[in-house]
Amino acid sequence: MKPYRDTFLNRNTRIRRFKQSVSSEELVWHRDRSDRVVKIVEGSGWQLQMDNGLPKKLVAGKEYHIPANNYHRLIKGKTDLVAEIKEDKMKITRRQIRQIIKEINANDVDSQDMADAKRYAKDKTPEGMADYLGIDVADWHRIRSELDDHYEDRFLEDQEQFDVAVPDEMFARINNIKRGDYQDHLYDIVDAIESGAPDYTLDMLLKNIEDAERMDESKINERRMATDVFKIVTRALNQGPKTHQQLLANVLDAFPNTSDEDIDLEIDKLEDAGQIIFDPRTQKYR
Repeated sequence: MKPYRDTFLNRNTRIRRFKQSVSSEELVWHRDRSDRVVKIVEGSGWQLQMDNGLPKKLVAGKEYHIPANNYHRLIKGKTDLVAEIKEDKMKITRRQIRQIIKEINANDVDSQDMADAKRYAKDKTPEGMADYLGIDVADWHRIRSELDDHYEDRFLEDQEQFDVAVPDEMFARINNIKRGDYQDHLYDIVDAIESGAPDYTLDMLLKNIEDAERMDESKINERRMATDVFKIVTRALNQGPKTHQQLLANVLDAFPNTSDEDIDLEIDKLEDAGQIIFDPRTQKYR
């Protein structure tokens, strides 16, 4: 498991989240294959240390440039850390990937060895798998991190072969949708498109975005109407008990194009929530 979680905004931009509970042993020295600009969104007490440099405090709102192939590490802070990472993707061939993996595994531990350790080691912790391989746990974390980075690079390289990129304008429209479940559905389609799934197209994504926007706006309007109906009913009842028809007439004055059934439903919701009370003796609300 990586010590962080990534949310991709587009091909070159991601939001990376580190939990405060992450183990310091997982924040290993490592290097990236491309230049990165890291903007801190939120976090307190975290530090960035470059090779041959002193730790530097990370400040929310500031940007930090991390050149390609420069070793660096994070030092854990007091809260969760959220950062926006932008990078210039460097083209890398599969042959180069194999060579890089070979170079970083000074102990001749390759991806198959790591997989064997995960499968056969009795102790499945990093310490137990490192012991199975006969290496230090710090080396295990370093190799795991390097392999993860290279597999991610290869995955992104494979994505680029399909020449289908979701436009930033579509990402912006998805991010503007309020309902989280609608966003999750749309991002599933984005992932399918960018992974080259043949049945998913930009036209399909656009139609789903338009549908989600309409439904999202409808939900917003429903909430606005519920709030307005509550205010109208409350004002009317402040003047004294009212029958259902009297409340209905008050609301219809403000919503003349709304059906009686829809307004009845909103009044019933207020009664169910205990915000208004119906007295069966007088047949009036109070």
